[in-house]
Amino acid sequence: LIGFAFVVRPTNIFIVLLLPFLFESAKSFWVRITELILKNTRIVVIGLVLLIIPILFLIYHNYNMLGGLTLNSYTKESFIYLTEPKILEVLFSYKKGLFVYAPVLLSGLIGFYFVFKKSRYLFFGLLLTLTVFTYVTASWWSWWYGGGLGMRPYVEYLLLFAIPISFLWQYVQLIFKRSLLV
Repeated sequence: LIGFAFVVRPTNIFIVLLLPFLFESAKSFWVRITELILKNTRIVVIGLVLLIIPILFLIYHNYNMLGGLTLNSYTKESFIYLTEPKILEVLFSYKKGLFVYAPVLLSGLIGFYFVFKKSRYLFFGLLLTLTVFTYVTASWWSWWYGGGLGMRPYVEYLLLFAIPISFLWQYVQLIFKRSLLV
């Protein structure tokens, strides 16, 4: 699935940054990875082959279209805002701002507080992943990603907002339950 995500939009590979943080700790992540490699080497090799197949297909397709071996088919487009990323525009611009077109995601920002209280490890994983992805998105020459409504590149990353929203929802439910009792 990671291979297919990469083929759809290469920046989707940043979701891999979150994987270690889905475990209880970095140590438990590495113990599980080591265990997986040592006990299921065959399955790991098959998984790596399945990861590479879609990427090889992309390279082959680009070779047929562009005449060269490349992962980047956007030959005349680049990350021109690397030193001055358009982060505020990506998040709050009327043109395509994430929170302008999906204001419910602001509750995810509030929910980050509850994630931090419950699991600082998960909090920093979510923060790292969303920060890196936002930086890369805001560095692209067309940070608004063309036509349409809303911030398209975040579609695959909306799940990362669902986690803090669910933490917030648990808190709101507790307050709501108490108010019903009163």
